[in-house]
Amino acid sequence: MRYIDTLQCKEEYKPVHQYTFFDDNYQVTVPAEELFAYRQGKLMQIAMPSVSADDREWLMTGLTPGQFDAIFQDKSA
Repeated sequence: MRYIDTLQCKEEYKPVHQYTFFDDNYQVTVPAEELFAYRQGKLMQIAMPSVSADDREWLMTGLTPGQFDAIFQDKSA
């Protein structure tokens, strides 16, 4: 299960139809047509081109950009 499936969201219609997914630490807004494409089975990377890679990662795993960097930083440098 993707993190996006566990989140609360707020649907907005103005100025455009979009959904804002959020938890206590982070939030991401996704245009309605991109969320629809994802829900229809497209890969998130293809379905949500306007959403940054960092924000898509959070929607998939729940890791914020800072948490992702802390986990996967190059320790040999």
